[in-house]
Amino acid sequence: MDKHHTGIRTAALALALAATSQADAQSAFTVRDEASGQRQIMTSANARFFLNTAGNRVIFAARDTSGAAPPSFGSNQWTVTLVAPPGEKLRPGLYPNVGCPGATFGRVAGLEVTENNPKCFGEDNIWGWLTIRQIEYNDAGQVIRLEASYSQRVGSATAPAWTGLIRYEATPQLLRMKAPSTSSWGPVSGDHHSDSSLFSLSGNASGAYFEASVRKDYWNVALFPPSGQTLRKGRFTTRSEATAQHAGFNAIRGLESPKYCPQGTGVVDVLNTAFDNAGTITGLHARFEYRCAPGTAAMRGEVRYGL
Repeated sequence: MDKHHTGIRTAALALALAATSQADAQSAFTVRDEASGQRQIMTSANARFFLNTAGNRVIFAARDTSGAAPPSFGSNQWTVTLVAPPGEKLRPGLYPNVGCPGATFGRVAGLEVTENNPKCFGEDNIWGWLTIRQIEYNDAGQVIRLEASYSQRVGSATAPAWTGLIRYEATPQLLRMKAPSTSSWGPVSGDHHSDSSLFSLSGNASGAYFEASVRKDYWNVALFPPSGQTLRKGRFTTRSEATAQHAGFNAIRGLESPKYCPQGTGVVDVLNTAFDNAGTITGLHARFEYRCAPGTAAMRGEVRYGL
């Protein structure tokens, strides 16, 4: 356990790792219409993305380049305007009571999501929230990296919501854990992102450690390929220690008195990995199901860093 403790204790120093290499960065836009259930998704495969900063105002644009007809509620181009509260700049965290940019009252953030059909006309008719998951500024104060989720209602606090995600040159960071109270870790439930968490990833093709300092909790997820193999995409049955037939996997909860499974079993789907030229792991995306013993309550989860 000393190796795990050493890594866990140093994870709090790894805030800079939350913004990983530009080469792995991604851009995307999603929006879901609560009224119709329709969803529009734009990625680098079908769209171009733009970001502009003017004072405390950030404007994100997504333009569909596929030529396909958009959903009936959607458009080939979307614009999202974000405005920090007066006298502030946008930072990671939740802004729970947004209003129209330029027409807000009080110390609140501004949000407008539009499909070339403005929602704000000089009055504050926007309700909703904004969560900045990641944001990075250059020396000139321009936003160069951004990830945020949002919910926008137009006209009233009960109007159907548009919800979604914007991402500009940012790599996703995520820890998702869920287990019932009967599990060996106790009750676990939560999706954790960079707005409230610190993540780090270390290791190489022989094994990886994903560490997460989240609200009121600490996790270290260790993953090793089957003996004689290297870490790669695929589905593997797992044991606490790697064998020729099984990958090694353990989820360790806590810092001073960690909870873990010396005889854990499960399945892990390694969806993707990335390594730099020196062989150091730079990206990991995996989902897993994990039990301390056959027949006991399972913990299910997902880790994502840099991919």
